[in-house]
Amino acid sequence: MPCLVVYGLKENPSGWLLVFAVAPEATAILGFLFFMLFDRPYLQSESFQIRKMELEMIEEKGKPAIDPASVRPLPPIDVVALPEHIEDSE
Repeated sequence: MPCLVVYGLKENPSGWLLVFAVAPEATAILGFLFFMLFDRPYLQSESFQIRKMELEMIEEKGKPAIDPASVRPLPPIDVVALPEHIEDSE
């Protein structure tokens, strides 16, 4: 944006100033379009990619996906509280 402000305020601005002002945005748009057309997985979130790989590994092994209704919940964990004040033995 500063380049565009300078371009507007200068009396005889150089064409290169406008090129440098537009280059970062154009690079980002072209990069997004490239990945959108040729390599879509790079545009997906990491958690989506991990879940997708998990499902592919399950399918690869030939096992059916696990039915969530058949899974038992884990037992509760007994949490032991630490004493609030520990005195030094020195």
